[in-house]
Amino acid sequence: MLARTALARLRAQAPRSSARDVAHISRQLAHTFLTSSTITSQLAIAPAVESFRAYATATRTKAKPKPKAKATTKKSPAKKTATRKTAAKKPVKKKAVKKTVKKKVVKKPASKRRGLTERQKMLKEKAKVRANILQLKETALEEPKKLPQSAWSLYLGEYHRNVSDGERSAPEVAKKASEAFKTISSSEMERLQKQAEENSRRNKENYAKWVRSHTPKQILEANRARSNLKRKLASYKKSKIQDDRLLKIPQSAFLRYSLEFQKRPDIADLPFGDKSKKASDEWKSMPASQKQKYEDAVRSDRERYFKEYKSLYGEDAPAVQKEKAKAKAKA
Repeated sequence: MLARTALARLRAQAPRSSARDVAHISRQLAHTFLTSSTITSQLAIAPAVESFRAYATATRTKAKPKPKAKATTKKSPAKKTATRKTAAKKPVKKKAVKKTVKKKVVKKPASKRRGLTERQKMLKEKAKVRANILQLKETALEEPKKLPQSAWSLYLGEYHRNVSDGERSAPEVAKKASEAFKTISSSEMERLQKQAEENSRRNKENYAKWVRSHTPKQILEANRARSNLKRKLASYKKSKIQDDRLLKIPQSAFLRYSLEFQKRPDIADLPFGDKSKKASDEWKSMPASQKQKYEDAVRSDRERYFKEYKSLYGEDAPAVQKEKAKAKAKA
C-alpha cells in the first residue's frame, strides 16, 4: 500500500517527467519517500527504492551511449549589399551561322559580236594613223627655235613690235614694212646685218649644243622618224639632224664603181644624169671577175660597220637582226 501510494504521489507531483528517463524517476521517487510524514512509511518502502535504483543503474550501463552531435556553428546571414548579386545568366544559345555556299557561276555563251561597219573601220584606221604620226613626231625631236638670221627678218620683227594692236594685220604690216625697209639708211642696214651674223653664229652654237644633249641612238631614231613623216605627210619638211657621231652606211659595190667612173676625164663634160646612165650600163655588162674587187671592199666595210654599230648604239644593226631572226626560225 505504501509503495502504491508513493508511486501515485510521484505521478501527481511529476507528471511532466519523461517515462523513459529511469534515473530521473528514481530520484523523484526517493525525494517523495523522504518528504513523507511518517518514519514508518519511509522504512517500509526503503527496500523498494534501493531495488529501483539498482535497476536504474543497471539500465543506464546497458544503454548504448548516443554519439555526440557535432556542434554546428550557424553562419550568420550575409549582409545584404547595396547592389544585389546579378542572377546567374542563362547561357545564351549561339545563333547558328549559315555557311554561304558559293554558287557556281555558269558562264553564258559569249554573244556573237557584230562586225564593224565601214564607217567604224574607217574611223578606227584614221585614229590609228593619227596616233602613229604623233608618236613619230615625238621621236623626231624638235630643234631649238632659231633667231632671225637676215637683215629683213630683223627689221620686220622690229617693225611689227612698233605697230599698234589695231593695225596688226599680217598682210598689211608686211606690205608697209617692205616699203619702209627699202628706204632705211646705210648705217641702219649695217647694224641689221651685223646683228644677223651674230644670230647665225649663236644659232649654230645652240644647235650643236642641242644635238650633243641627245645620245647617238636618239638622233638615229629621230632621223628614221623624220624619213617616215616625209613619206606620210606632204607638209612635213624637216631634214635629217646633222650629227658627226652617226655612222655612215657602207656603200654598195655599184655606188663605189659609179663614183670611180664619174672621175674619168673622158666623160668630164657630160651632165650628171648622162654620167649616171653610162655608169649603170657599163656595170651591167661588166663580168663578175671585174666586179669582185668592189664586192670584197663592201664585205670588209660591212663587217667594220656592224662592229661599230653595236658599240655605238648598243644593239645589232637591222641587217644582223634579220639574219638572226631567220636562223632562229629555221632552227
